[in-house]
Amino acid sequence: MSYIKLSFAFFFITSAAFAQETVSSHGMKKPNSRGFNVFFHDADSLLNILFVDKREITRLQYNKSKDRVAQKVFETEKRRKYKEHLGHVLDNKGNLNMYFTNTRKRGLLLAVLDTQENTFNYQNMDIDFDRQSYLYSVAHDNKFYILTVDTQVNLILHEIDGINHVFTKFPVSELKYKTSPTDQEWFISKALKRGFNGSVGDSKLVALEENLPNSIELVSNESKVIKRNDRLFIMVDLDDTRTDVLEISLENKKLAVRSFDQPLEQFEDLGGIKSNSYLHEDKIYQVAVSNDKMVLDIKEFKTGESIKMFEVNRDDENIPFKNTPIIQLGGAYENYRELDRTRQLLRKMSNSFPGVAVYRYNEQLEITVGGSKEMPNYGMGGMVMGGVSMGTVNMGGVSVDLGFQPLYNPYFMSYDTGVKSKSTFIIGLFNNDINHMIGDVQDNIWDKLEDYTEDLNPYMENIIPHGDYLLYSYYNKKDDQYKLVKFDLE
Repeated sequence: MSYIKLSFAFFFITSAAFAQETVSSHGMKKPNSRGFNVFFHDADSLLNILFVDKREITRLQYNKSKDRVAQKVFETEKRRKYKEHLGHVLDNKGNLNMYFTNTRKRGLLLAVLDTQENTFNYQNMDIDFDRQSYLYSVAHDNKFYILTVDTQVNLILHEIDGINHVFTKFPVSELKYKTSPTDQEWFISKALKRGFNGSVGDSKLVALEENLPNSIELVSNESKVIKRNDRLFIMVDLDDTRTDVLEISLENKKLAVRSFDQPLEQFEDLGGIKSNSYLHEDKIYQVAVSNDKMVLDIKEFKTGESIKMFEVNRDDENIPFKNTPIIQLGGAYENYRELDRTRQLLRKMSNSFPGVAVYRYNEQLEITVGGSKEMPNYGMGGMVMGGVSMGTVNMGGVSVDLGFQPLYNPYFMSYDTGVKSKSTFIIGLFNNDINHMIGDVQDNIWDKLEDYTEDLNPYMENIIPHGDYLLYSYYNKKDDQYKLVKFDLE
């Protein structure tokens, strides 16, 4: 659930003009709820949407005006063993390669759609991820990449081009963490996957899209990843004294690790401090909090130099850099509640998972600081990555029922989060020099989308990035129409 929408009836939140337009609406048979749908742009940059069922695949093709120009149904073999869709990529011939895995994520099945000949076939792949935990997958430059961690604490980057497979191993066992002064040391695996050291477990790594609003429910996780061009940036906040950022080059197969100390020197009492971080553009934002104090420290990513710091004490009557009330959502106050005292924010952050998010909008920065409790389950292999809408999991490029584990989608994750959680937060407005600005926080694109869908009861939703706008796709069961709705980002 998008968190700003719930405060529309209150002060400080004003409406922005996000244009929306239904650009396509056409009849089609209701998709099977046990299937899923993916989107891709073909070699001519035209939108295609696939509805994938057990024995049938429907391909919708659109022109530049988003008119449906073709519809093709393929009969396929049933994927008895490989039912979980990891992701897809358009290869250098313009064909769509879709990758499926089994429940244990031990192997891969390649499904190829020849976009010119309109044919579809499966190919078994000789890949075994034995003793490896799946973490993340992403497409880049006509190739598909899978990131795993093995039981010897090596990060393994798998590069897959069609049926061809190579991998690069990055030893990271020297990275160790203590979750408390009296706790044992942990390997980085604890932040990336569930289970004990030396075991295989489900992913805890949360994928974010840094150019969209991200909720406190997402950013308060202890491990996060963003993709910039050919680089993956993994933020790890397992140890509350520091943030580690792992930078992986997909093209050069290089790993660089950087550490940023949390601003603990600002605290008189080091007991009970929790911390987290967020990487945005060329800066890293770190928040540390206890029952008595909160510190927001902004550093240059390249140099580690602190360029701006904000402190809040429990007895402060006002938080000078906030542009909203202290907002609480979820729990016993499912809709909305405003808190009066600074100490309430600090206490709730300290008793939950703190986080910070940054979003650039209209040449200004929105910085959200807060905490989240009773986190939704993110990750693969039974723990779904991204915002969960119970009954159906929706993630850009993938909409599946809970029997499948889909490819991550930072677009839908940013939109559809906050299920079964309680969050407390403030939002501040800043200029490019991180100076606080006076003004009202405007509703964002997710608020407008939630307003649009409020009375729809949509089915088989998707969010499709398309340059300076997003397409929201859904099947309307009332009139048996499949619709594409355009939402401008600017």
